[in-house]
Amino acid sequence: MRLRYDLSTRNNQERFTRIKRVGKIKYIKGYRYIGRYGASHEAVLVVGEKGSIRFGGLLWGYSGEGPRGLHELLVLLGVPDEVAANIAFKTPRKMTVGEDWRLVPAWEFTHSGRRFHAKAA
Repeated sequence: MRLRYDLSTRNNQERFTRIKRVGKIKYIKGYRYIGRYGASHEAVLVVGEKGSIRFGGLLWGYSGEGPRGLHELLVLLGVPDEVAANIAFKTPRKMTVGEDWRLVPAWEFTHSGRRFHAKAA
């Protein structure tokens, strides 16, 4: 199963309940990719045992609606609030194609070669 929601943050939040469909979470990542017409896009990908869900419209690295939506999603998935806030509001956004950050159970956060550990809730 592969779902993609390239919607506004508010519209993505209405689809958070569909996360259950991916099964046990393998990892969550924030990344930049090149889309159909050569434009770059940012997204959050939740990968589980049964598939994945991509959310465009959830962002990180500033204090706004996109990061607030990301924070809500991460907390919903059991990421401790402090770690979720660090990712959503403090992790810098890169302007190059590729992965900006990744979370793996038991919520080990990696970016720019540094690791932050937190116990799963």
